[in-house]
Amino acid sequence: LKEQDENNRTRKINQEILLKMRSQSETLRDYINENGFNVKYLGEMINNGWVMKKQLASKVSNSMIDEYYSIAMENGAIGGKISGAGGGGFLNVIAYNTKHNKLKYELTKKGLKFYKFSQDHNGTIVMEF
Repeated sequence: LKEQDENNRTRKINQEILLKMRSQSETLRDYINENGFNVKYLGEMINNGWVMKKQLASKVSNSMIDEYYSIAMENGAIGGKISGAGGGGFLNVIAYNTKHNKLKYELTKKGLKFYKFSQDHNGTIVMEF
């Protein structure tokens, strides 16, 4: 995060990427308000955001994360991103329901654990299945 913070202050490309990422959230909000929720659109937006985020600093991702992400994309994911990294983190994957079993199978073969999540109005709760 220290490198990313420094890059954000000193590299023009980072500042441009951050503006694109902010714009992306506004675009997604407008799309959902006008068209309703669409998993493909959301997945593509999340994927584009992940590609941009990886450009902000050298340690945003690594070869292991890139491998897991590639496996997810090759097995039906539309997009994904890392959340809460630094102390472990989560690989969040967006996919159609019909692809979930294949994704779970391929990623758990690599040692990843599956956590189901859904919208909640009470805040974040992590439960292991």
